[in-house]
Amino acid sequence: MKTSIVMATYNGAEYLYEQLDSIRDQSLKADEVIICDDCSKDNTVEMLRSYVAENSLGDSWKIIVNEENLGYANNFHKALTLAQGDYIFFSDQDDIWHLNKLEDMCRVMDENPKVQLLCTDYEPYVSAENAPTVPDNIMKKMTGDGSLEEIVLNSKNIHIASLGCDMCIRKTFRDTIEPFWVKGWAHDDYVWKTSQCASGCFAYHKPLIKRRLHANNVSMRKMHQKDKRVKFLRELAEATQGMLNFAKSINLDKKKVRFIERSVKAATLRADLVEHCKLFNSVRLLAYLDCYHSRKSVLVEPYMAIKYRKK
Repeated sequence: MKTSIVMATYNGAEYLYEQLDSIRDQSLKADEVIICDDCSKDNTVEMLRSYVAENSLGDSWKIIVNEENLGYANNFHKALTLAQGDYIFFSDQDDIWHLNKLEDMCRVMDENPKVQLLCTDYEPYVSAENAPTVPDNIMKKMTGDGSLEEIVLNSKNIHIASLGCDMCIRKTFRDTIEPFWVKGWAHDDYVWKTSQCASGCFAYHKPLIKRRLHANNVSMRKMHQKDKRVKFLRELAEATQGMLNFAKSINLDKKKVRFIERSVKAATLRADLVEHCKLFNSVRLLAYLDCYHSRKSVLVEPYMAIKYRKK
């Protein structure tokens, strides 16, 4: 089996070398590393090119520099579509991989053909005083006991509970779901949602990366500003619609399809509530409480609607 690693970079110079070293020094060498840079304004591209040249990696490492900024989700999707390995690993630009990451995850994939998406546990690695913390409920889920857990589609699991940087997927699965991707759909949420529809989402409870925590962690930003919240909810509705389209294409159980349909509706109602101050939607949404990732949002979003309505 051949392996590919895909990475999306943008202004990543500060922590880049440690991640590149941890990829290069894997006990099982990757057959292909694809790095798509999204018009970095720092010296990320120069660092990448120098690293590849100095370590004689030009035969297997490819650096693509976008002609225009695509945004994080679209840039990562571009890298994903270019991968040719049987197993495709996602990498962020600022973490540090354990040196047995590829070897361990490939073994699990080889031994379990049902697995389409494999995610792992991770170690939080604080690199700045103002870094966010990992919530206790997430830390408790990462048992580190080496077990393999299937993540079954339900109201709890539909919301992504893993990180793209600890994921691996099969190329055959990538090819299957590609027609259902929608612009702006983050790569990790994309494979998380669709792999549950395919009964192929699994968590391997072994920490295999040091996840760097610093002020600019994309996945831990709060969205208490109206424009950011609306953008998130609109993209959530579109992504869940993509999930729904895939679910229908494989004739997923009707009960699960109905739940996904309700999730699309809930995201749309929430977006309209915040963007257009449709306060009556907060009443309608009481019938969709199982579609929320966080119960705090049930109160936060009506509050935001009232707050911005007054301005």
